[in-house]
Order: sequence, then C-alpha cells, then structure tokens
Amino acid sequence: MDLKLPSQTIPGLKTELRTIKPGEHYELEVTLVPPLPERAMFKDLTLDTGFPKAPTVSVRVYAKMAPPLAAQPAYFRLPATHDSAWERRVHLEWNDKGQHKVVSASVTDPKLKVEVKEEKGTQWVVLSGPKDYVPRPRSRSVLIKTDDTKQPVLTVPIIVTSNRRPNLKSGALRGRAVRPQVPSRIPQAPNPKASNPNAPKPAAPKPGSSKPEPSKQNSGGR
Repeated sequence: MDLKLPSQTIPGLKTELRTIKPGEHYELEVTLVPPLPERAMFKDLTLDTGFPKAPTVSVRVYAKMAPPLAAQPAYFRLPATHDSAWERRVHLEWNDKGQHKVVSASVTDPKLKVEVKEEKGTQWVVLSGPKDYVPRPRSRSVLIKTDDTKQPVLTVPIIVTSNRRPNLKSGALRGRAVRPQVPSRIPQAPNPKASNPNAPKPAAPKPGSSKPEPSKQNSGGR
C-alpha cells in the first residue's frame, strides 16, 4: 500500500497525512480552522491507495459547530403545580474567548419575575414565581440582553411539564380494545383431575398380575 492524500482545498478544514510505517500504517489528521461555517459540515476526503483494483478510499468528515451563545440548561423547566414559591436558573456560555456579560433580562409572563445574579464570578439568570402560579396557554420565554455585538439577545423558552402520575387502576384499560370471549361450540366434559388436584391417583397395575385372556377357538368350523 502506498497511501497518498491528493491536494484539495476545503474551507474550514486542514488535513495532514502522516506515515507511521511505510506501506502499512498511516495517520490522517483533520483540524478545524476559522472562519468556521455556521452549519454542520459533511465532507468526503479521497485518498489514493496504490491498488489497481481499489485505487481510492473515502473518509467521511463530519463537524457540528457550537452556537456562538447558548444557555445552560437550554430552557427553564417548570412543573405544572408547586407546593411553595419556586425559582429556576440558567447561565450563558460563549464559544469564543471574549469577556461578555449579561446586561438585563425580561420575561413575557407578567406573573413571573426574572433577575440577574452573580455568584462566584458566574452570572445567573434567575426566574421565580409564586406558589399559586398557573401557566398561561400561550408560549412563555425569557429575553436575555448581552453586551455581545454579534449576539445581543438570546431567547430562552419556558417549558411546563406535567407532574401527574397515571392511575393504573382506573385508566389501565383506557383506549384499549377488549376482545370478547366467545364460548366454544362443543362443550367439553370437566376433568376431575383438573377440578380436584388433590384427588388420589389410581394405583398402577403390578407387573405379572394381569394375564391375557385366552383366545376362544372355533369348534366345528362354526
């Protein structure tokens, strides 16, 4: 094998083929270089093998770019009911090495409250609400403003999850079709052994105790 990587220009990728052991062992290294594409990348690198029957081989390169700004976690998760006042929080993460900050935050539901807090050098966006809070039927979200010129606003959705458990006693058969039992046309006699499993079993005959009945011969040709 004489593996070679033909020269090819792929935006966002830098490729290098190194020979570990000539004719046997090679190493292909692929590096992402800026400017990075905004969408996912699918590329096939074609290498020459030196075999007449299989002259080339393809290596798939897949890369998914992280968003420039994301919330961790990606949304505010609320249960449908609360036993007391509650709060949920997220923080922002940038994928560059710049120093960015959260300027302010607002929520689309007037019954909820949102504020920005800083704890141990990390800014948190804290969403809180009362005990009797009932989610509105329309969508809810928190708008976070930052000092990043490329991503000045980030919208974080508010998701309400149900905390009800299914009632297996009353709703186990709900939505399921029950097939009726059709009686057999020919009734079968009851099995006494099946009806009374404790009934004594008949004794097995002893060997040699039963003799075959002698055959009757025809006399006089009758």
